[in-house]
Amino acid sequence: MTRYHSKGEGGGLRPPNLSWQEDEEQVFRIYHLARHIWPMRHELTPKGAIPWEDWFQNHTAMTLDEFVIWSNEQRLREKFKNVKHAKHRIVVAQKEKLIGREG
Repeated sequence: MTRYHSKGEGGGLRPPNLSWQEDEEQVFRIYHLARHIWPMRHELTPKGAIPWEDWFQNHTAMTLDEFVIWSNEQRLREKFKNVKHAKHRIVVAQKEKLIGREG
């Protein structure tokens, strides 16, 4: 059972959708999103409706502070330290192969 909860229909508590935690690519994206948002977490989103930290919570079902704790528990910094560049090279190589086949 998770310690993260959100309000469901009728005001009751229901477990949040944390299925993104099971998809390594999604975890990778959210990790880098959190790193990007952290310095401006108290600023308003471009539409000015809510602070970035609230936007993050609405999209991930956990606060930035909770994500930091979870990220440290999962050792995501070490796990993704060099992945960004490696994944980018893989995507570029795959695109080049697809373009080469078409031409």
